[in-house]
Amino acid sequence: MKIGLFTDAYAPAVSGVVTSVQMLSDGLEKLGHTVYIFTVQMKEKTVDEKNVVRFKGYTVWLKGLTQYKLASKLNRKARQIKRKFDLDIIHIHTEFSMGKLGTKVAKKMNIPYVYTFHTMYEEYLPYISKYMDKHYHESFFNILRRMFVNPISDNAKTIIVPTKKVYNQAENYKLVGDIQIVPTGLELDKFNIEISNDDIKQIKEKYNLTNKLIFLSLGRVSKEKSIDSVIKSYALSQKGKNSVLLIVGDGPHMSELKKLVNKLEIEQQVVFTGFIKNDEIVKIYKASDVFVNASTSETQGLTYIEALASSLPILVQKDECLEGVVEDGVNSILFDGEIELASKMDIIYENPDILRNIRCNCAKSVEKYSKMCYASSVEEIYKKVVSNR
Repeated sequence: MKIGLFTDAYAPAVSGVVTSVQMLSDGLEKLGHTVYIFTVQMKEKTVDEKNVVRFKGYTVWLKGLTQYKLASKLNRKARQIKRKFDLDIIHIHTEFSMGKLGTKVAKKMNIPYVYTFHTMYEEYLPYISKYMDKHYHESFFNILRRMFVNPISDNAKTIIVPTKKVYNQAENYKLVGDIQIVPTGLELDKFNIEISNDDIKQIKEKYNLTNKLIFLSLGRVSKEKSIDSVIKSYALSQKGKNSVLLIVGDGPHMSELKKLVNKLEIEQQVVFTGFIKNDEIVKIYKASDVFVNASTSETQGLTYIEALASSLPILVQKDECLEGVVEDGVNSILFDGEIELASKMDIIYENPDILRNIRCNCAKSVEKYSKMCYASSVEEIYKKVVSNR
């Protein structure tokens, strides 16, 4: 099949959607399909990309979203795609400009499209308007849902969601029709590798982590990720102890978190690395003792799977998105709220054997989240949709 993936977010941007599109494209190509990725140009200059078609776009001038762009003149672009590409099916991964473009192309070419619902948008309403979110949350949410989500979801032949948590929100978002749960896959072999002691030593020396218990927070540094809760719990339980909270990533909430660290007087125990390239991420996972995350906004939590694939135990907030991924005391330690997180941090610090016992179960527990399992599941959906045209 010739498949068109439409997304507003793509490399060099970093997000769960970007990872999902990349893994799906790679997997489908390995299965023998031709895959085109239709997206927007980024500020950063991109190298030659196989089968990636980029359109000029304008920046989203909202705090925390300036790395994203939106395309314009969609009807003209739809005609261009129809002339140049003989697609069999379209897969839409966004509700915004490229998603709307995908629906237009599908209509002009008279081909079906599948839609993946990646993001629980009620968590992101403050980026658009804090005032509207605070005073008119339900009405504001419904307006945006009707404007962006439903125009795409209503005509999709199949709607893909990554977890049961998102599936359970289908009614709230008015998603109807054939809805399938397909977890996003990862290139697990990239994480389940041996890293030399010298590489780990270099990482620890670089960030001043030597001979300390390392709590790792890794991902986009934004408000909905609840990193502030991790910092508060860490200060409550670990202040003055021989441990460190390593915060890896960048994002719009960075300055607020640094102020919080200073206010809590734990600046000597918290390390902010900023953005780190992928080839160093695996070393960070391997050098750390436990991955910690207090977010409840995740739809799947790909960094959780990355950490487990790296044989790193995870200390995470109880959440529906983790159903089938984690098992308390086996490959993870679960908590509920800041007080319990602080208590679990204390227990881990006093009993390091807990992590050693869990570590041996981590990698095996996420084998089902491989890239090829993901691609094969989506391929079956495509075949069914195309055959039912």
